[in-house]
Amino acid sequence: MTVVLTPIDGSERALAAVPWAARLAGARGTVVLLRVLPAQPGGRAPRAAESDDEGVRRAQAAWAASAQAELDEAAQAHNELGITVERSVATGAPDEEIVAAAGRRGADLIAMASHGRGAIGRAIFGSVADRVARTATVPVLIVRAPDEKARDAVAITRLVVPLDGSEIAERALPVASDLARRLAIPVLVVRAIDPVTTVPVAGGVFGAAPTVSAEITDRLWQEAEAEAQATVADALSRLRAKGIAASGAVLNGSPFFAISEISRQGDLIVLTSHGRGGVRRWLLGSVAEKLVREAPVPVLLVPAAERGDRVLG
Repeated sequence: MTVVLTPIDGSERALAAVPWAARLAGARGTVVLLRVLPAQPGGRAPRAAESDDEGVRRAQAAWAASAQAELDEAAQAHNELGITVERSVATGAPDEEIVAAAGRRGADLIAMASHGRGAIGRAIFGSVADRVARTATVPVLIVRAPDEKARDAVAITRLVVPLDGSEIAERALPVASDLARRLAIPVLVVRAIDPVTTVPVAGGVFGAAPTVSAEITDRLWQEAEAEAQATVADALSRLRAKGIAASGAVLNGSPFFAISEISRQGDLIVLTSHGRGGVRRWLLGSVAEKLVREAPVPVLLVPAAERGDRVLG
């Protein structure tokens, strides 16, 4: 049974993640709706036993009642999705409580909404969703929430797994394999060859130009292409050995644009959320964040090796 934790905050946008959570949990899975209450300015919510202030006790009761009402409403609104729903309330810093609640409940995945493109999307991803993705020990699904209500069931028809040749990036493969098997959908493995990082270039009056000869440029590109093809072929072999329908592609261009262009409606991008060295620079610092913010499909961020090897249950 798969357990998916989904934080809500009383807004319609936060509810956009619930249909995705239901789809990933499956008919026999469970979606845990979590409402995190704000802490007092001093750092945590008051406890009635610790205070004689009647106003504090009333405020605490009002918070709890409001949170429970929001959870009940969200659960009832998604009854038609045919999922088992649990309700949970926590108090404190949202990102910390979300990660802690996932651990307490034994969640296999966290599904949460961001708030769209542009400056607002950057701010949201740079705060709660970003911190959850950086610290969670389970995969984190980020759904870019629309302005309108989103309560319909969703369709996931293909998983897209971007790789970069590193072992850390390949940590996404077991999660993708598990999802593909449970959802009975294929996997597309891709690796992008970025000309900017493959061939040394220098700026000039008429734009960037290679700093090496055409012969060396061709050789570098052929080597990069061969390495990329080997990465994709190895991943396909591993997936197909598990009975997963998988195909692959070597893309040309910057990873973000190449991955975005190949993605289509019904796709879910699955990639490692962070690592060390080069993979950290392009997966977390650039590509993953841009995909979460602007890709045409949701993104599932898989923890790097140092945070565990758990796949979906």
